[in-house]
Amino acid sequence: MRKPHTHTFSSIVDEVFDALRRVLRYSMRLIREMSPPALLGAAVLLALLLSMLPLAIVLFAAFMVAKVAVGACVIGNRRQRNAPQEPHA
Repeated sequence: MRKPHTHTFSSIVDEVFDALRRVLRYSMRLIREMSPPALLGAAVLLALLLSMLPLAIVLFAAFMVAKVAVGACVIGNRRQRNAPQEPHA
């Protein structure tokens, strides 16, 4: 017996493309209705977002790697210093 809500791959792809087409039509309508200063402001904000977001992600990752490396060195030194020492004969 078939399930009532089975979707084929082609129907899912068609639905995705239909949603993408609707979003593009909406955005084109929105851009067409914007005034030139608003369009310039939106373009500048989009450019800042596209240039600053990757930079922020890379810097975050770099500082996290540095933090983990420094933390590993500090913990290694503490463990070495606090290890029980054998008496010398």
